[in-house]
Amino acid sequence: IRVFIERKGIFEMIIVIKHGNRKRIVCPTCDCIFTYQREDIAHKQTGVIDFKDFVICPDCGEECGVKSYD
Repeated sequence: IRVFIERKGIFEMIIVIKHGNRKRIVCPTCDCIFTYQREDIAHKQTGVIDFKDFVICPDCGEECGVKSYD
């Protein structure tokens, strides 16, 4: 994929070498900033048909809620 960006009237070309698949999150407990992938998401049942998606903070070990990865 090639992306053209115009800066000061000059077009620059950026080539994506590899697309990233990590998302970044800030832990609400300890303010640790870390990345996670789809494989890191765990699921917990919170009701009869309700589920919570979360990742574990690598610093404090608390659950950090995440939205659907799509």
